[in-house]
This record gives sequence, C-alpha cells and structure tokens, in this order.
Amino acid sequence: MIRRVLIVGGGSAGFLAALALKTRMPELDVRVVRSKEIGIIGVGEGSTPALTRFLHEYLAITPGRFFEVARPTWKLGLRFLWGPRTYFNYSFNQAQLSGRIKGLRKAKAFYCWDEMAYEDPISALMTEDRAFERMPNRQPAMHGSVAYHFENEKFVTFLEEAAAALGVTILDETIVEVKLGNGGVEGLRLESGSEEIADLYIDASGFGSLLLGKALAEPFLSFDRTLFCDRAVVGGWDRSEAGEQVIKPYTTCETMEAGWCWQIEHENRINRGYVYSSSFVTEEAAEKEFREKNPKVKATRVVHFTSGRYQRLWVKNVVAVGNAGRLTTAVPPTVMLTVLVPAEARTVNVLAVNVPPVTLKVALMPGLLTAAEPPMARMPTAAVPPVWLYVSVVPEAVDSDRPTWRISLPPLVRLRVPVPLRLKVAVEPVFTPMMTPRVVEAKPVRVPALRL
Repeated sequence: MIRRVLIVGGGSAGFLAALALKTRMPELDVRVVRSKEIGIIGVGEGSTPALTRFLHEYLAITPGRFFEVARPTWKLGLRFLWGPRTYFNYSFNQAQLSGRIKGLRKAKAFYCWDEMAYEDPISALMTEDRAFERMPNRQPAMHGSVAYHFENEKFVTFLEEAAAALGVTILDETIVEVKLGNGGVEGLRLESGSEEIADLYIDASGFGSLLLGKALAEPFLSFDRTLFCDRAVVGGWDRSEAGEQVIKPYTTCETMEAGWCWQIEHENRINRGYVYSSSFVTEEAAEKEFREKNPKVKATRVVHFTSGRYQRLWVKNVVAVGNAGRLTTAVPPTVMLTVLVPAEARTVNVLAVNVPPVTLKVALMPGLLTAAEPPMARMPTAAVPPVWLYVSVVPEAVDSDRPTWRISLPPLVRLRVPVPLRLKVAVEPVFTPMMTPRVVEAKPVRVPALRL
C-alpha cells in the first residue's frame, strides 16, 4: 500500500505530479524536496491544449487565480518560418486538415495547397494576430483550441502555491545521499541531517535524473542518430524597450544554419532561443548568428542537453517524470512529431507541417505492438502511455543548402511518399518495430471570414 510519495525536484514537472496525485488521492502524504540552489530553466515556455484541460478541468484550477499569478498569454498553435512558403500556421484545431467543411466531399487537406493562412478559423486568427473572434456584444468568443505561453518561474510559483493549498509538504533541502536497497530507493539523507522515507519516489530532478539515472543507473538510450541538436543559446528582450505592442498568439519556429529558433511571446517580454547541433557550429558561431537574427537580445546563456530517453521510466519504487526520464526536441532535419496511440489502435493521423502541408496516416502493423516498460498491471494508468511513436517528416525541398539539413537519416523504416515535392518519411519507433506511412491528397480551400 502506497501511503507516502516523495517527489525529488521543485520545477513544473515535480509540482504538476504533486498536484495530480493530491487531487486524485487527497489522503496521500505527498512531499516535494527541492533545492533552491538548482534553480529553474527559464527559456520561455509553451504548452498545448492538453495542459489547459489538465489545469482547469482535472485540477479544477480557476482561470482567474492562474492568470493573476502565472501571467500567461494565449497560444493557438505554432507558426513555421520553414521552407519556401512564407509561413505555415499549425493550429491546435484538431480538424485543421483532416476535418471536413459542409458541402465538400473530402477532407480539407484534399483542397489545400498554396493558400493556407485562412485554412481553418484558428489559423485565420493566428494570421491576424488575434486569439479570439469577437461576438456581436464585443466579448471574445472563447474556444477550446488554446494553450499558454508562460515564464517558467511565474508558472512554478503558481504551482507551488496550489500544491501547498492542497496539503503538499514542500521541503527546501539538498539531498546528499540516496540510500539503495533490494526494492530500490530506501531513503534520502538531507543536508540538514534528517532522512526522508517514502513508499514511492518520483524523480522530477530534470536533466540530472538524480534517482533514475544516477542512483539506479538506468541505461540511457540516445537519439543522437536522428536528433542532432544538443545545444540551445537563449535570450530575449523587454517589450517596453523595443516598443513591441502586439502579443502574437503562437510560438514562432524558424530555420537557422544549424538548427532552428523559437520565439515565445509574454506580456512584458519576448524570449528567443536557437536550438542547434554542436557538430555543425561552435558556440561562438551560434551566438553570433543568433544575435545577427535578433539584435534586440540582451544577455544570453547556453543550455546543453541530450535527446533520448531512459530505457525504463519505472524502476522498482522510482518513477521518472519530465526531463528526468526523457528529453526529445523538434530538431532539423526532421519535424519530430510525438504521437500518443492507444494500444488497440491501428491507425493515427499525423500532420506534416513542412512543404507541402500533408496529412499522413500512419498505419500500425497488427500484432507488433510491444512495450519496453514494465507490464501495465504493475503501473497506474496515468504513468504509462500505451504506445509512443516518433515520426520524422523530412521534406527534400527545405533548406537543402544548409549542411545540418542535408544529412541523410538512418531510420529503421524510410519510404518515399508519392506527392509532387517528394517528402521523405522516416519513422523511428520507440515501442513499435514497424509502421507504414500513407498520404492523404492535398489541394487549396478557403473558409468564411471571421469578425475580428
């Protein structure tokens, strides 16, 4: 019987785990051990609608208090400055290209090609730098295709307050020793001299992976054969100094010489970051390119990371969440799409956001779904996604003059898709040994005008 859970790490992953557990099982003794010496990686954060639903539906957090403390801005999707198209809006509308418009016989993807900015209402809002359409009474017409941009320190401050209000114990301590036994972790010795013991330990210690990676020495599976980027130079500037008034409701993703650059919009600040491969550019050259692209950037710093995952996320009495268990990033020459597929599923639709915009249907081979994690019966539903697939879509026409984008991937499966610009489709399964990509036709379409 699990009566006490100890979470190592006081970032967003740790406090979200604490809130989820305490909301589901109020009687559970949940404790968070965090060291303020470690700090928080604050590079400008963007979420998806899944987090919006989790915060306001599962955790029942009121938007008023959340906006008061976390100060988020709206995010409707991603804008890709990626390839010969001026831009492409990937919206959080689940029916962006796979949906149908009344009166048309086929999915919208069949009719879309050159004209994409107003392909669906959410993309139209993004094109006009608006988050919501106005109703006749001038109030915003709220919709469910929204996520957030937030500065991580403010977000974590809110999560900490919410966790404390639910009865989560927060310990400002430094762990000096992890005691191991046959069942896994037997206790944590703290710098103050005290010892914390629990029935279940959650490793939310970030890249350091204190429990799973270091103490239990779980093997790490690197994705460096297909995910080349391993550095990010990050910086930003204040809106007041730059005179920028429009808060764009999307994350901008832009190709660079050895990777790609994000831009995240906050109320009073704009954060930029250049994710790159150190095999193709030095830190000095990356910094120079980043500043040339963004002359308003003030101080910068470099974040080092390795894309991959630990072989198991649950080992004995330790479960890893967030960066303590895995880290993958959308990097060139791929647009890395992470897809959560129910174990009983046989197909899943995936949107390729490069040129041309194409909806891919990945058909899973029956009988070949295997899980690398412990058996489902030993793990709670929330801890184990049924099947994770990593689908890399590589357009031959995109930035082919840049060395990082010209590398030939060594995927387990590579197929050529019969569309005019010849997309290369590379599929690297994590839990599934084989998949077969197929493509849906694509031609232009227009949607009715919005009231802005």
